[in-house]
Amino acid sequence: MKVTFESAGDAEKVVKRMVFLAYEACGGSTGMGFLQARTSANEEQVWKAAYNCDYVMGRMMKWGCKWTQTTIEIRDQKFQHDYQAFSHVYKDNG
Repeated sequence: MKVTFESAGDAEKVVKRMVFLAYEACGGSTGMGFLQARTSANEEQVWKAAYNCDYVMGRMMKWGCKWTQTTIEIRDQKFQHDYQAFSHVYKDNG
């Protein structure tokens, strides 16, 4: 899926919010993630820690997308609860 925005910079704002919402939906750390776990984090802290959305402050996300200043591209995939903890809240298309 590809979404296009009219204003430059809007795509990154939306991706930043998506990452934060996925982080919050994970609920808590898993496995060795307890070593990096934070009890609370704001959107900016999550964004700075989410350079690849693999593990974000102890929460297993394994999610990603590509974006430019005006586009966001997300590949269709089936989420796995073991690897994408947010999928208990946000369901995939499968």
